[in-house]
Amino acid sequence: MAITNRGEIFRNIAFRYFILLLGLFILALGIGFSTAATLGVSPVSCIPYVLSKAFPISMGTMTIMMHALFMMAQIALLRKEFKAVQLFQMGVVVVFGFFTDFCIALTSRIQVDSYLTQWILCILSCFVIALGVALEIKAGVATLPMEGLMKTLSQLTGKSFGKLKSITDTTLVAIAFVFSLVFFKELIGIREGTLFAAVTIGYIVRFISTKLSFLDRKLIYSNSFR
Repeated sequence: MAITNRGEIFRNIAFRYFILLLGLFILALGIGFSTAATLGVSPVSCIPYVLSKAFPISMGTMTIMMHALFMMAQIALLRKEFKAVQLFQMGVVVVFGFFTDFCIALTSRIQVDSYLTQWILCILSCFVIALGVALEIKAGVATLPMEGLMKTLSQLTGKSFGKLKSITDTTLVAIAFVFSLVFFKELIGIREGTLFAAVTIGYIVRFISTKLSFLDRKLIYSNSFR
């Protein structure tokens, strides 16, 4: 269905940005749950978590810095095909960094008193993170640089977003593993929950995305953002 007037255009854009902000907050909340579970943080947060413990910089700020590198990777891969509008991803990650620090503070009050509770919270965090990522992608306006890089790689390689995310998550865990040993001589923030999330979140994103197909009827995508 085509948009025919300015009022509809404004409502469509406003709705898409609402979905984006909702997705970012849900994603940050999932990271908060993952941190509170103390079973290892989520893969996308491993590097910021380890570095925030090594340096006097918040996890949200470290997240922004990491995503800046993902943006540089997109520019290197796309070169002339990189569109200036894609730089808006950095604005998105600044908001996400704020949400991350807020949600970590919010979920720090959760009391975890058993290994079973840790796993329940860990599994919950995986689904919440996946929902946030799926909404972010569905919004169709701008993504976090990491998801933008995944879309770029998907375009260049022909592999699905879910598979590439699983590969990337595993790579992030491996890098955080090295940083942890370098700075602390032991594992920090990486446990069995991290490995579980690295393997499963990409597939959960793909599953949830199919369940959110009803949003496609309300969202009209703009090629300039995709």
